Amino acid sequence: MNTERIGVIAVQEIVYNKLDWIFREQPIEDFGIDAQIEVNATDYPTGKLIALQIKSGKSYFAEADDERVIFRFEEKHYQYWRSFSLPVIIVLYNPEDKECIWETVDRVTVQQVSANKYKIVIRKDNRFDEVAKIKLLILAYQNNIEELASKMDKLSVDVHIYSLH
Repeated sequence: MNTERIGVIAVQEIVYNKLDWIFREQPIEDFGIDAQIEVNATDYPTGKLIALQIKSGKSYFAEADDERVIFRFEEKHYQYWRSFSLPVIIVLYNPEDKECIWETVDRVTVQQVSANKYKIVIRKDNRFDEVAKIKLLILAYQNNIEELASKMDKLSVDVHIYSLH
């Protein structure tokens, strides 16, 4: 099995087993979205979606230190992700140590480094697992925070155990 598939499968398992959400892989090779995840309430899907660009392999962790990883990409990807109708996150998976981290693609996180090159700094403690659930909920409901507040008890989140740093 190739490294790309291993990463998609690992992320799918996290979505199902740790977030208890719905994972929909993009079955057709595309330009920059590998899957979508949907927030799942106690008994029903919510229609709140996030798009994922999944990158798998040790090479994506090559430009790193103890605290962060630098993910580099071209302007065409940035423009595509920024114009996408769903919020987009980058998920990096290292199959050697099972490390899976993520960051949102937005104007705050993306830094332009040259005419058509960009980067995102992804903190290693920004793990893609159950700890990410509250941040992902906020992202999925970013256009309707009042709706999120009214549904928190049905979304299986213990707000007291999660950190928003």
